[in-house]
Amino acid sequence: MNELTIHSLFSEAAYEFPESAQRWMPKWLTQHKGFEQVEGNRIFKIFSKFGLSDFRETFEDPSSVEEFKDFVISGLSDVIRQITSKPDSPEVNRLEQVAYKLLRETMGPGPWVTDKHRITTQIASEDKTFRLDAGMSVIKAYNTVKVYAGAQGINMPDLESSKEFKAYSKRGQFSVVFSTDPTDIAAMSSRSNWGTCQTIHVEQGLGGCIVGSTLSKFVGIVYITTGNQYMAEPVHKNPNDLSSWKKQPRGEKMEARCLIRFAIDTRTKKPVLILDQMYPVYIPKFAQAIHAAIQKRAKIPVHDISNSEAIGVQPDNFARFRTPDEKTPGLKAHERTYRDTPAAFTDKSNEVKDNVYFTKQYIHDLYMWLEIKIADFIADAKHVDRDKISSSSRELAKSVFMGLLKEPRLAIAGHYSSGGKPLQAKKIKDIFLQELVKPINRVKIKKYVNTFADLRQKYYGDLYEGDEFRKHLTDYIYYQLVNIPEEYVI
Repeated sequence: MNELTIHSLFSEAAYEFPESAQRWMPKWLTQHKGFEQVEGNRIFKIFSKFGLSDFRETFEDPSSVEEFKDFVISGLSDVIRQITSKPDSPEVNRLEQVAYKLLRETMGPGPWVTDKHRITTQIASEDKTFRLDAGMSVIKAYNTVKVYAGAQGINMPDLESSKEFKAYSKRGQFSVVFSTDPTDIAAMSSRSNWGTCQTIHVEQGLGGCIVGSTLSKFVGIVYITTGNQYMAEPVHKNPNDLSSWKKQPRGEKMEARCLIRFAIDTRTKKPVLILDQMYPVYIPKFAQAIHAAIQKRAKIPVHDISNSEAIGVQPDNFARFRTPDEKTPGLKAHERTYRDTPAAFTDKSNEVKDNVYFTKQYIHDLYMWLEIKIADFIADAKHVDRDKISSSSRELAKSVFMGLLKEPRLAIAGHYSSGGKPLQAKKIKDIFLQELVKPINRVKIKKYVNTFADLRQKYYGDLYEGDEFRKHLTDYIYYQLVNIPEEYVI
């Protein structure tokens, strides 16, 4: 069937650039010949065939809920501990009974299985004079106990002023947005405080590839946003009109984004969806929310290149998936969609399997080792409980490795795709270690630390605050990589 008319088979195809977008998008993009070939002002995208239409879904940050839960449990435990030093009285006994029952309730899954976070059963003292009704929010239940405890001379940590509560109260501010709208795809790196080669401001080289991604039937975008508008300098400025120099809205700010690609699983011969590399850095919570939102709608499997098991070279990525060949009228060869992780879409020999599994485990062990080191450093520098920052240090370690290991991963994949013989374990280690200790990586690590810290500021408050601290953390991470323990080198 003619490629230009196939879009008519599907009702949910993305429209071309609206007038509002053309005010800030450059003419080289909006007036590209490729868009002249689109019939009916629509760009067909294949995703709707597999149940995936454009959507928006809010999501909670699971770590903020867990940390809030830990805070509540800690406060209630402290009440029970303090009660032991108080003389018996009806009031103290009632407090102990209710605090203990509420502690057991919050330690269980009941209040946390829905996003309302309410107690599931009535909690009362034996004489029923001190009571918390079923359906009461955990926040109100905690504060009710706090007021009652205060009357007995027992202090509980204030909930609303804690950083855990502040992060918890913002847990639902993010949305996952899947879009086939060309405005979103073309602005993949132009609606944020970070940028990549895929920017509307660069027509030459890889910048021109955004045209291919926008026009491709097999490429969509999924991003994280708070809904706030991204304000930027206008692309078209009139030197005689001062108002044209004011910052203009470009649409929702992208906190993080992945391109999503249609591909074929060469092992099963069936279609799949691939979430390409996350920008600006890999944030596990964002990645998990994106994957879950896409998979529950799509009728075919969804694979995330950057998931927690893809820290090294993963067999599923480098040996199985292939994107379809595509010819788009009006599109030059160098303008075809740019793949953030090109080697992930190249068919390889099955001979690489054992070596790849070794690499996957090796890199997993490395980032787990670095996670421990980072947690120790932050705990000492910020005087905080190490256990409470373990999730943050784990995410930072993954972000650093995801960034630093892109080049060695592609080098190994390139070796196999060009017909190279299976690499021995020692050779794979050598490739990774050589890349890790390059002097330029100190600069890269600083970038990953700053980007990660800025994105996580709303969750961890002042944990990563301070330029001097970030510099010391960068130097520490680089020092650790240069001095990797012998068991990882030999």
